[in-house]
Amino acid sequence: MKVSVYPNPFTQELSLEVSVDLKESVIVCVLDHQQSIVRMLSWPLQKGKNKAAVNDVAPLPPGEYTVTISNAAGRNVFHTKVEKAEP
Repeated sequence: MKVSVYPNPFTQELSLEVSVDLKESVIVCVLDHQQSIVRMLSWPLQKGKNKAAVNDVAPLPPGEYTVTISNAAGRNVFHTKVEKAEP
């Protein structure tokens, strides 16, 4: 699995680009500094390149967040830190 999360820092929207070899469903979570889930989406990935956006991040307060991707078995397969900038 190859993953890109951008822009970083973000303000209005957080975009994800994921490339996979096989069709699978994943759960994308955005966690705050206390590791509480602040946004979550289910994403059915197709073989190849997939793009999605987390559109409802504008109301989040500025600071550091963690983006995680978990597979159908609940195993964390990706995580990265992102920064929410002042609008």
